[in-house]
Amino acid sequence: MDSKQIDQVLSQVLDNAPEVKLRSGKRYAHGRTEPGGLIAIAALKDRIRVSFITEGKGSDVSSERFLEWMNESGILSEKAFGETGFVLREGARNPHKREVCAEVPYDSRTADDIVADTASAYGTLLQKLSGFFEPKVNNPASLNDHTGKTHPAPKEIGFKFVYDNGETQESFEEDEVYTLESDSAALQDALNHWLERRDEDSLKRFAIDLMGAPDENFCETYGAAFGELLKVFLWRASDSLGWHEVTVTITEIAVDGENVELSELEEAVLAEDCRVQLVRDAEPTMYMIDCAL
Repeated sequence: MDSKQIDQVLSQVLDNAPEVKLRSGKRYAHGRTEPGGLIAIAALKDRIRVSFITEGKGSDVSSERFLEWMNESGILSEKAFGETGFVLREGARNPHKREVCAEVPYDSRTADDIVADTASAYGTLLQKLSGFFEPKVNNPASLNDHTGKTHPAPKEIGFKFVYDNGETQESFEEDEVYTLESDSAALQDALNHWLERRDEDSLKRFAIDLMGAPDENFCETYGAAFGELLKVFLWRASDSLGWHEVTVTITEIAVDGENVELSELEEAVLAEDCRVQLVRDAEPTMYMIDCAL
């Protein structure tokens, strides 16, 4: 399927999935539950994935409680569509992460078949969540895909970072503000949404659209500044400090030269959930340790 067809299929699926909301500029939709969990529908290059997820930290239920639901609901013995069932996935880097999901492949099938199978998987998932987890009511101001709306002129976003050495426990704090200019509409939307809401989820959304990585933060693509910040972090950690096992934390944020006064909650979200782990492999990369919606 080409990009336009994938968008059309996802749109049809989401027409009947009010529990989740499409993220601006992305091909995935999320919705929180009470108690803490995440319902997700993601349109990938070759399949659609329907999931229920916990990160096992913060406001999310523990991985143990998640597994209790999985066993008590019997979801792994249910058919998502046809003869395809749900499977359990565990986090590669976050040992507390659990995900129950079903995947609907494209495989030269018709759009109607893909939509029908995805709707079947999604309906079964909601049925199995009922009585255990209840979807939260979506706020109409959430990050939907605002088709036709114009975006504001790019803002200058300034950051200060702290680098932590995992081997020696040393820390290094940048004296200078690093200024980023991006014309990404998704990043602008996320920034504006966070500045309006000033809550945990909107800050995480901003961090993900800034420097999220696919398969780690439920992104289809990398964050708008992923490549730029990777170079900055590696230069400071490797070339300047000579460190190897390094995490990086955003400690200050400024917009158009004005510092944003972060709350204690926001400082904790950046320090605990959205820390960046540098990976010094043959192809260096990075990921945010626990940042997901």
